[in-house]
Amino acid sequence: MALWLVRAGKYGEHEERFFEDSRVYGTWAEMADVDLSKTKDIEAILEHLRKAYPDAPENRLGTWARQKRAFIASIKPGDWVVAAWQKAHRWHPHQLRHNAATELRKEFGIEAARIILGHRSAAITEVYAEKDEQQAVEAMAQVG
Repeated sequence: MALWLVRAGKYGEHEERFFEDSRVYGTWAEMADVDLSKTKDIEAILEHLRKAYPDAPENRLGTWARQKRAFIASIKPGDWVVAAWQKAHRWHPHQLRHNAATELRKEFGIEAARIILGHRSAAITEVYAEKDEQQAVEAMAQVG
């Protein structure tokens, strides 16, 4: 099983279709009616691309064809596909690092988080790890 990270259009304009259909689509408007899933070789993909983009440089078409073919040839039933929410939810895999940093800081303190994250300065860690407001409330409750 593999994990694929895809975009649902340049600006997330195809999110609803992806999620409603539970499918991944090529989202180029000029090729909306073309099913590339059965395409066997790059030349067949190039043929579709040349029709859709007659003015595009051949090297660009070749790059697009190789990218499409690699995806078509590699993705298998049962693979996981992640489509980041573009419209309403800006998300990036780097947020996992921020979440981990916040949890480390909450559980073990800023210095432990700094060391684990490999930062030279706690100031950098503070950018990644959110402050634990609850810890401050608890400290004030104990101090009075």
